[in-house]
Order: sequence, then structure tokens, then C-alpha cells
Amino acid sequence: MLASLTTIITGITAGGSVFAATYNPLYFTASQGATLYREHAPINSSQFSVSESLNQTNSGTVVTLKAGSGASAGFVTSAGPIGSLTEKQNSGPALSMIQVKGTGSYQVALWVDTNSHNDSSVNGPWFSWSGSLASHTLTQKTGNGGDSLFIAQSTSKNGQNLTINGSTSFYDVSNGQSYTLNQLQEGHAGVSPNDPVAVWIGTPPTEAQSSAIITGLKVNSTPVPLGQLPEVPYAAAIPMILGAAAVFVLKRRKLAPGL
Repeated sequence: MLASLTTIITGITAGGSVFAATYNPLYFTASQGATLYREHAPINSSQFSVSESLNQTNSGTVVTLKAGSGASAGFVTSAGPIGSLTEKQNSGPALSMIQVKGTGSYQVALWVDTNSHNDSSVNGPWFSWSGSLASHTLTQKTGNGGDSLFIAQSTSKNGQNLTINGSTSFYDVSNGQSYTLNQLQEGHAGVSPNDPVAVWIGTPPTEAQSSAIITGLKVNSTPVPLGQLPEVPYAAAIPMILGAAAVFVLKRRKLAPGL
């Protein structure tokens, strides 16, 4: 077990920076009403009234999300075991568990792999889908597959950054109850501390029209043994900042990739 604290970031960044300017979405999502779709690349669809773009340069990553009435645009990234999220660090003031830097209107949801028996080359760690991402076409969510969805009860508006801490309240879509992130880590709502969690960032579907530009993302986590890191789609990198060094952990299932 690693003894020190680290920061899991969805991209490459210099140690000590407040936000990761570069981050790597695992895939993008679009929804219209209760129907959710995913795709490796940004989704642009008049059918769903969704427009998305990804711009990655040496200076950082910018994701632009736009959605019409009743629609939502977003993206997903892996964040390790839910129990490893922490506000602590080796020295200095407490950190936020999850920090999102952006403008416009956006919110955060947690996808928790509470049923690993449903994981497959088609579904991956989270939920059930009509097809694999390997097809490079839109695939539709067909059910939760025993996994869990929690929506943060806070939304960033007017250019404010969004901060998620242990006391942040999340709405459990399955039972209508609310839990803090600390409670989820402690085993409430059927969640185990070792369950892999993905962070979804997207526009709120309740607004008539919404747009957001995401320019930074950071997840603060205690390190876990390499064998316990969640498996991510197609060797997606999870850089782990240990001092000034970035270690890229690439994992795939023996029989089939996670997604």
C-alpha cells in the first residue's frame, strides 16, 4: 500500500497546480428525456439538440457542451475507487475531493460500479448498453445493470467553479434519497468503498437551453495498490501525481477491454 497522498487527474499536469489543464474524457454522452447515449467522440446531433467539441492542445483541454430544451450534453472520466476520494493532503489546507473549472451551467454526477458482475466487453464498468464503444457509433443505455447513479444537488452557474467535498449532497436516482459523499463512502445506498466511480460532468437537462465550457478537472485521492485500481476503457490513462512524477497506469481485462 502506498503511504502518501496523491492526486488522480484525467490528463497531464504539473504537480501543485490547482486544476488539471489537460484531461482525457473516456467518452461523451447525450440525453433527451430519459434516453442516454454514449460515444467515444464528441456528439453532435440535431435529434438530441446536442452539440459537443473537444479541443486538446499543449496548453490544455477544453470541452464545450451545448444542449437544447430537455436535453443534456456531457462527458465521463474515471476517478478510481469511491472510497479513495479524500479532502486530505500531505501538508497544507484541505483539498476538495473533486474540482471542476469552467464557465456556463454544468453539474456533476457519480456513476458507481456497485455490480461488477454486469461488467463486460459491451457494458464496461458502468450500466448496461445496447452496444460496445468499439463500434464507434452511438450506443444507448438500456438499464442500470445493478450499478448506481448519484446526482450532485448543486449546479455551477455564471462562471463559478464547482467543488465536491465529503459533505456534498447527492440524489440517489434509484430510491429518491439523498446522501453525502462521505455517507456513500461509508457504505450507504449499497456502495462499497472499493467500487470504481466515474465522474460525469454535463449540462443540466432541466433547463430550456444550457451550455458550458470545461477547462479544468482535478480529483484528490489516496493511492491504492495497483492491483485494485479500476479498469478503464481501452487503456485510458489515469496519471497519478507522486511528487513531480506522473505514472500512467494502463489496465485491460484478460478476456476483453472494459468498454
